[in-house]
Amino acid sequence: MATLTEMFSQSVQVIRVPTETNFNRFEDEGNFASAMVFMGGAMLAFTAAGFYFSGSTGAVQHLLIALVYYFGFWGLAFLLGRPMGGEATWHELAYTHALFMAPMLLGFTISSVAFFSFGYLQVASMYLTFVFLGISLYYSVRCIQGTMNFYDPVKVLALIAGLLITSVVVYQLYV
Repeated sequence: MATLTEMFSQSVQVIRVPTETNFNRFEDEGNFASAMVFMGGAMLAFTAAGFYFSGSTGAVQHLLIALVYYFGFWGLAFLLGRPMGGEATWHELAYTHALFMAPMLLGFTISSVAFFSFGYLQVASMYLTFVFLGISLYYSVRCIQGTMNFYDPVKVLALIAGLLITSVVVYQLYV
C-alpha cells in the first residue's frame, strides 16, 4: 500500500506528464485501499463544499456526484475494458484513476467555492463542470491506455463513448 506522500508525488507526475508510460509505471504501486484513502479525502472536501453551498441537500448531492464521477469513470472503464482484452486489475485501475481524479476534484472544489464566495457560481458552474469533465475524460483515456495496455483505436473509442455517457450524467447532476 502506498503512503500519502508517495501517492501525492505520483499524482503530481501523472498530472504533469499524462503518458501511458507514467500510468503503467504506477499501476502496481498502490491498491484499492490506497485509492479509497486518496479519493476519499477529495470526496469529503467536495461534500463539505456542497454543504457550504446549500446545506445538507447540497452535501448529499455533492456526495452523489463525487461517487458517480469516480466510480462511473473508473468502474465503466474496468467493466468495458476487461472484455475487450484489457489487462488491468480492479485495484490497478482504481489506483491509477485516483492519482488524477482526486487532485482534479479538489481543484474543482476550490474553484467552485471561490466562485460561490464572489457570487458567480451559477454562471461559472456550467463552464467549470464542462471543462472539468473534458479534462477528466482526457486523463481517463490516457490512464486506460496505460493501465489496460491496449491502444487499438476502436477499443479506445468504445471506452470514450462510455465515458462520455458518464460525463453527461455527472454534468446533468451538477448543473
